[in-house]
Amino acid sequence: MKEEALEMTRENQLKIPAVAFVSCLAHIREQNQHLKEWLWKPRDDIDDADGVLYELEYGKHKIQLA
Repeated sequence: MKEEALEMTRENQLKIPAVAFVSCLAHIREQNQHLKEWLWKPRDDIDDADGVLYELEYGKHKIQLA
């Protein structure tokens, strides 16, 4: 039981800096609109690329069915 608690404490100890880092980033993003937009740019690009791939797949299947 003590070993399990110690192991869980070690695992949680590793998570603390990550949570603190993310919370700081969230605070920064809310304060800086330009940074927020910049952080969303890659996500928007990925969504656009995904849309293009979907259209290509759709066109390919449409040709195969014709």
